[in-house]
Amino acid sequence: VCGTVGLIIEVSAEGEPTEVTIAATSGHTSLDSHARSWVLKNWRFTPASRGGRALAARVSTSIIFTL
Repeated sequence: VCGTVGLIIEVSAEGEPTEVTIAATSGHTSLDSHARSWVLKNWRFTPASRGGRALAARVSTSIIFTL
């Protein structure tokens, strides 16, 4: 099984993902679901900032699965 999942990630001012939306499906529901769950549980970001103050932001990325 292989595929690419496109994601839109809402990131809090603390750098934690708060919401993950599937922007482009891999064509496999299980891969899409796993990518979303993995990001929510395991990813952390350096928050965006403006004027030295941390801000919430939106990030888009892709996860590529190959088996």
